[in-house]
Amino acid sequence: MAGLETDVATYLAAIPALSLTAGTNVFDVIFPESAQDQAVTVVETPGSPDDHAAGASLSRPLYETARFQVIVRDVPANANAARALARSIRLNLNRLADTTIGDTRVLTCSSLQRPFPLPGDKNDRVRYITNFEMKLVDVGST
Repeated sequence: MAGLETDVATYLAAIPALSLTAGTNVFDVIFPESAQDQAVTVVETPGSPDDHAAGASLSRPLYETARFQVIVRDVPANANAARALARSIRLNLNRLADTTIGDTRVLTCSSLQRPFPLPGDKNDRVRYITNFEMKLVDVGST
């Protein structure tokens, strides 16, 4: 069973306009050491409590509320391209709804803000980050 990060990274890799390839320049883990300079990673972050309907105390939630970050990085000379890629990713994820990607049935996905810069990483690559909140049902769990 794949995690949310894998499902989102795979979804992004399936969008031709983004020119991303899972395991090459889009990852479901923090950037691997061997990753090229221009790369994207999806990282799950703490979400919010599940939403339950009235019923038994151990009933399954109606949906989970997860949060994740998408981080785009590149060399300083390509800062504008990194920002543009971060914005394109945001446009492709913001308001994603009523679809299944991998083990995740997406009810709604919302960008929490526009991409913003982080300080450079240890190799002085620029980074742009966008946080998302997704209401989902994990269809891979029993």
